[in-house]
Amino acid sequence: MKTKAHTGRFGAFPLRVLDIMFDKNFIEWRPIYVWVIDHPEGVYVIDTGATTRVNDFNIYNKAGWLRKWFAKTQVKTNITREEEIDMQLRRIGFDISKVKAVIMTHTHLDHTDGLKYFKGNKIIVNEYEWSKRDLAYLIPDDLQINTVKLNGQGFYNFSKAHFISQSKDLVLVPTPGHSVGHCSVILKADDVSIIFAGDVVYDQEQLYQDRHIGVDESRKDSINSFKVLKAYMKKNPSVFLPSHDRGAIDRLINRRIF
Repeated sequence: MKTKAHTGRFGAFPLRVLDIMFDKNFIEWRPIYVWVIDHPEGVYVIDTGATTRVNDFNIYNKAGWLRKWFAKTQVKTNITREEEIDMQLRRIGFDISKVKAVIMTHTHLDHTDGLKYFKGNKIIVNEYEWSKRDLAYLIPDDLQINTVKLNGQGFYNFSKAHFISQSKDLVLVPTPGHSVGHCSVILKADDVSIIFAGDVVYDQEQLYQDRHIGVDESRKDSINSFKVLKAYMKKNPSVFLPSHDRGAIDRLINRRIF
């Protein structure tokens, strides 16, 4: 995946959008990661990635000319069939039918497009995010959607949370900004917390430098999410894994904390 001006120089809308539109340069190719947790309570998948259909601009026809233009001129994708989630899971020895649940960080197409392979599995998603889902006509109707409300029980310095595992070591926490109901998933491992951060940022360096994604829906929410995440990681050694960060795999393997 390539995008343009992924950290717009202007914070206010619509200047930051115009900054992206008139920038002629694309950033380098980035991955679209899907995460698999082989948990004692079952196998969990976080997000589902893209499929080859995202290479076809005609899928945006129903979304209107502006959205189609944006997809055609502001983003480049090059997904092969072998990179789709069903084949990737099979390659590493996981049976989709045995997946306990799919956990969604948010509902943008590069995270939801593989949902078609999980029609028999529980799909966990923040209720508010699902109600505002993007390009809903591209998401299958016959999914087992389990929308959840983030409650006031909280998790450390997150005011709201939803515990996914009975052991309460796998939790969905609110990190809005990129989308209105964006969430991150935290796994409390024995040695570190592992934060599956979706698109809070595109790479960890942006969080270090307080550089926000140019296409965030709410800069105000994004600023707050940065603060809450940093406060959590200050007290809890954490491996931080955005979905499009080329350095994420090395950090995960070598437990490189934020």
